[in-house]
Amino acid sequence: MPVSVRVGRDFSQMVITGPNTGGKTVTLKTAGLLVLMAQAGLQIPADEEACLTVFDAVYADIGDEQSIEQSLSTFSGHMTNLVGILQRADAGSLLLLDELGAGTDPTEGAALAGAILSHLLRRGVRTIASTHYSELKAYGHGTPGVANASVEFDAVTLRPTYRLTIGLPGRSNALAIAGRLGLPEAILQEARAGLQVSDVAMEDLLAQIQSTRREVEAERLAAAQARERSEAWAVKLERSLHHLEAERTEIINGARQEAQAELGAAREAVATLLRRAEKAQEGLRGRGTPAQPAAPAEPAPAEPTAGDAVADLKAAMGQLDALRGIVERTLPKPKRQDLGARPLGPGDVVRVVSLGQTGEVIKVAGSQVELQLGRMRMTVDAADLDRLPQAQPALESDARLLRATGSRATVPLQLDLRGMRVEEGLEAVDSYLHEAMLSGMPFVRIIHGHGTGAMKTAVREALRRSSIVHRSRPGQQNEGGDGATVVYFEAESEG
Repeated sequence: MPVSVRVGRDFSQMVITGPNTGGKTVTLKTAGLLVLMAQAGLQIPADEEACLTVFDAVYADIGDEQSIEQSLSTFSGHMTNLVGILQRADAGSLLLLDELGAGTDPTEGAALAGAILSHLLRRGVRTIASTHYSELKAYGHGTPGVANASVEFDAVTLRPTYRLTIGLPGRSNALAIAGRLGLPEAILQEARAGLQVSDVAMEDLLAQIQSTRREVEAERLAAAQARERSEAWAVKLERSLHHLEAERTEIINGARQEAQAELGAAREAVATLLRRAEKAQEGLRGRGTPAQPAAPAEPAPAEPTAGDAVADLKAAMGQLDALRGIVERTLPKPKRQDLGARPLGPGDVVRVVSLGQTGEVIKVAGSQVELQLGRMRMTVDAADLDRLPQAQPALESDARLLRATGSRATVPLQLDLRGMRVEEGLEAVDSYLHEAMLSGMPFVRIIHGHGTGAMKTAVREALRRSSIVHRSRPGQQNEGGDGATVVYFEAESEG
């Protein structure tokens, strides 16, 4: 796993401990190299969320600077570098110190290293230091602005993992490494006996903490993965439920409109038969009562009269009206949905409640909304619209194919042309009539209004020339009067 380093926000110093060949020096070099690469304008191999400070200077004391020629020991070489760095480093610097205080008496070296780190902390110099001193582990734990860190080491393979754990000091693992390298067990036992009890307890405690931390990290990772999977399933479930609800609403709305269309056609047919029966009854009354023939030996069964037919048709009309009420109660209109705080705009997908059709908003002018309904474009009032999720297309790509094969697609019972120009209205009428006929509807209504009369005249002339229209008539009083035209696609039954 790549090294992950942070310093400068919640703490300005980091003290890294751990075994030799554990990766401490690699961590220091990685931090310094990436900072310099970023400041040189180079891309760095880091996560996209990585954040680096621009430092005025980066100082490092890494490696062994002993020199026989200059009479410098390891300790002297480190001190010579460090003295020069301390003279120049300030709050705008990054300081990397490897094996701070090494090369001299451990007690004095630890005390000197602690004093140097305290001095740098007071000056605000951001510092990353590596060490083997246990005293510096206590310094990192108890000093505000300082954090302990450790590098993991695989004691079985004797290889570093290059994984940095911030917040926990590391173990030296010196005895374990020596044993793996072949040092006799007797020597190791004697070395363990020479350790202070507190040192042994500390090493065992660190080993237990590191083991527990790895287990917790593994459990945290598993929990995070499980949470991600559950969130993904929740999103899929929500989408599925939404799609099911949309399909249910579409099916109910289509069934309601289809039932209304069929009931309307049946009622229209019954009304036609009723008018003819009433005319026939009036004709019989006008001719008077015919002469009664001589009574036969046995009475003949009574013939149905025109009055009986009228009564039967009126009863059928009442039954159709009652059936329409049952349909309305059984298949209610879908509940209106709030358009939401955001106003409608071009590209929004909406449903025209009165027509049961889905379309896409083209333009909004006040309360009037121009829509694209399949191949038709029309203007409706915003109060007649429900906003739909953007993922639902305005018109399914296979909708026209379904209608072309004669299936009962959802086509509104009427087309409102008010607010359109004549050219737009005629184009809308042509598309609407073909869709209505192919869906099996016996008749439809076109609302053109009165206005100047241009739209009404153009529509009725187009209907007269249409090859798919059997006949058309002005609307009755309850159908919009002369501001509407009822169109029939097939001849009415003679009854």
